[in-house]
This record gives sequence, C-alpha cells and structure tokens, in this order.
Amino acid sequence: MGVAFTAVIAATFGIAKLNYWSDRSASYETELRHLQGLANRLDALEWRAIATRKVTPELEKTLAKQREEARLSLDTLKLTAPSFRHLQEVDSAYQTYSIAINQLLTLLQTSQIEEALKVDEEQVDPSYEKLYEIVTEKTVEAARNRANLQYWANLGSILIMAFLVGIIWILRSQYIRSQQRVQEMKNARDREALLEQERQFLESKVMERTQTLQMTNSVLEQTLTALQESQIQLIQSEKMSALGQMMAGVAHEINNPVGFIGGNIAPAHGYVGDLFGLIDLYQEKFPKPGSEIEEEIQGIDLDYVREDLPKLFQSMKDGVARIEDISKSLRIFARADSDRPTIFNIHDGIDSTTLILQHRLKANNTRPAIEIIREYGELPKVECYAGQLNQVLMNLLANAIDSLEDSNQERSVEEIAANPNRITIKTELSSDRKSAVISIKDNGVGMTDELKQKIFDHLFTTKGVGKGTGLGLAIVHQIVVDKHAGTIEVKSRPGEGAEFVVTIPIKAKIPEASK
Repeated sequence: MGVAFTAVIAATFGIAKLNYWSDRSASYETELRHLQGLANRLDALEWRAIATRKVTPELEKTLAKQREEARLSLDTLKLTAPSFRHLQEVDSAYQTYSIAINQLLTLLQTSQIEEALKVDEEQVDPSYEKLYEIVTEKTVEAARNRANLQYWANLGSILIMAFLVGIIWILRSQYIRSQQRVQEMKNARDREALLEQERQFLESKVMERTQTLQMTNSVLEQTLTALQESQIQLIQSEKMSALGQMMAGVAHEINNPVGFIGGNIAPAHGYVGDLFGLIDLYQEKFPKPGSEIEEEIQGIDLDYVREDLPKLFQSMKDGVARIEDISKSLRIFARADSDRPTIFNIHDGIDSTTLILQHRLKANNTRPAIEIIREYGELPKVECYAGQLNQVLMNLLANAIDSLEDSNQERSVEEIAANPNRITIKTELSSDRKSAVISIKDNGVGMTDELKQKIFDHLFTTKGVGKGTGLGLAIVHQIVVDKHAGTIEVKSRPGEGAEFVVTIPIKAKIPEASK
C-alpha cells in the first residue's frame, strides 16, 4: 500500500510539472501574438509612409516606439521559448524585416520614391510574409503543445482520483473480511454483545466511508467542471487565433493595392486636368482644327467626358475610403490580446463587428434588410481583453440575427416589411459610473423562462444538428463573468424578442482564477 501512495505522490509531482510547462507554453504563445501585432502595426506605418511618400518626425517617433516594443517582446521570448531554435527563427525573420523597412524609410527620406517602391516589393513584403508565416507557425505549435500538456494533466488528475477510490474500496473489503474472522472466533456466550458492538462500529465506518466517497465524488465533479472550462478556453483560444490571423492577413493584403490606388488618384486627377488644359489651349490657338478632329471630338463626346471624369475620380476616392474602413474594422476585430488588459473603445468594437456581419444584415429574396439602431451613450475607453470582448459582441449579434431569421420563417416579405427586423444596440454608464453597460436587443421570437435558465449552459443549444455547438453563449458567459468580473443578463418573453445586457468594469478587475 505504501508503494501505491508513493506512486500517487510521484504522479502528482508529474502533473504539477505538466501544468508548469503548459503555463510557460501559454506565455510563449501570448508573446508571439504580441510580436505579430507589433509587426502588423509596423506594416501599417510603412504603408502610411508609402502613401504620403514622406517620413514625418511623428512617424519616426512612432516607428521608434514600435521597434522598442518589439525588442522587449523578443527579450521576453528568450525566457519562454521552448528551444533556442524557435527563438533564432523568429529573431532572424524579424531582423530581416526590420532591416528592409529601414532601407525603405531611408529611400523615402531622400525622395527616392521609385527605389523605395522597388525595395517594398522585393524586400519588405517578402520579409513581412516570412515573419508572419514563422510567427503564425510557432503560435499554432505553442497552442497545440499547451493543449496537449493540459489534456494529459487533467487526465492524470482523473486517474489519480479513480485510483484513490479503488484503494478505499479495497481497504473497506479487507476490513469487512477481518471482522468476519473475528466474529467466527468469538464464543456463543459473547456473540450477541460483540455483534451489537460490531454493528455500531460498522455503522460508524460506513458513515466515514460514505463521507469519503462523497468527498471523492465532489473532487471528481470539480475536475469535470475544470475540464469543461478548459475545453471552452481551448476552443475559444483556437477560434480567435485562427480568425485573428486570417483577418489580419486579409487586412494586410487589402492595404497593399489600396495604398497604391489611393496614392495615385490625386496625381492621375492632376494629369487629366493638365491634358484638358492642353486641349483648351489647342482649341484656343486652333479653333478650326479640321473635319476629322471635329468628328472625333463629337464621337467621344468631349464635353461629357470633361463633365464625367471628376465624378469618376470622386467615386474612386469613395471606394478607396470604403475599403480602408473595412480594413480598419478587420484590424480592430482581429486585434490580439496580450496577457494584460488593454485600453479599448467599445463603440469601435461594435462598429467593426456590425461591418463584418453586414452580409447577414443586407436584404435578400426572403426579407428586407435588418435595421441596426445605435443608441450610443458617453462611454470612456475601458480596460479589457479587447479581442475576447469583440468575440462577445460577435456571438450576441449573430444570435440576434438567428432569432430574427427564425421569426421570419412563417411570414411573407410584405408582413416583414410592415414589422421590420430590428436590432437595437445601446450603451451607457452604470449608475455608479464604474462600469460600461451594453444592451443588444432584437424583436425576434424571444424565449421561455425555462430556456433562459439553460441558455448559458455548456453544450446547450436550440439550433438544429450542424448549426450550433452549444458553446457560443457559454464562452460569452465565461469571458464576461470569469475573465472580466462583469455580469450578463437576458430579458425575454416568447414573441417579444430578447435583450442581452452586458456590464463590464471600466477599470480592469480581473478575478484571481483568470490571472
């Protein structure tokens, strides 16, 4: 029996070691994502310089700050990297990217625009893509290692508890057999008294064993709860990591052509103005150029072209501005969280999320467009995990859209138009002015009191097979309550829509379990 307990102690130490390496892997993953975010911001500053074709003192100051943050991030990676090879790959890729940016900025400062654009195409973009690829690969590898370590640690805990329960049952069986042998050795004269004593003794032992089993069951239940929470955290982390990387990559790819287009519209407009000026001068000097030129002028409708070209340039400017807004929204939504809360504008998060969901809000063959009503109050910036808070907004708005689509199944287009689909988003300060209150309300199907009691439960869903996982609102509850020490409340009646009210502290007040 002593050997068994020694094995249990050794296994416990092993689990503790697994948890240590899991925490270290999580720190490594977080720092990699922080470095990725810094690289994205350096890339955005680079494109600002290319678009404006100059390097301002303000831009130089911002670049210096970003480089210092990157150096600190690389120093932190030295403490958490699983091996020197991992760190060397990341450091080498970043140094190559940094050297390329320095060369580009030097050319811009000396007004060597063509050389700068060539360096951007041949050196900056390839080095950025290489850095992005290496950091993404190491981030995914770190997340996978952390998940494996956490899985084996949790599995080991369950096995240890099961082993302890088995030992308890073995001890109980041995005890019963020994009591039976004692009873057989007693003489008939004392048997009745001994039986009474044994009965009382057994009752006390059974009570003790019952209490022990209850405690064991409680520990097992706590372990199961911890496993469920770990599952939610892993799914949330992997989902946001993949989504953030995809959106950041898309935003980067959009910025490249948009930067060229936006930077060339103004020169092109000037060139066209010069050409029209030349035409006016030609017409002034040669009022009768000949029949062929007159026919060509009438054929191309020169007056119409002169009138329509400014409108075309304005449309191009509006299109570029729209694409830049979409790129900005993608960057805001996909921003990576660090291991510490950051300052975040809730209204920017709502706007970026609604823009990303715009394809679901537009009108289609079955219904008019879903109306978004914004009732924004005066909110200060909050201290929070911005990426996770964006996920909360995304899940709540997506659920509101699902509810509206469910309510439309039994209605015609005319009926929907008479009572349009609406989502009202309201923000305000709490009465004590210490928290931000976000309300997302729809006029969909609503829900019963029984459904409201289960809506945040793990794996509970009202959607059909293949449409819902039962994790969306569970993750929302965990992010708001466990991660931010906030509250979430649902108000709803059947047929009257549903309203989710989220309260987030202005100043980060993170629970101990989340630190």
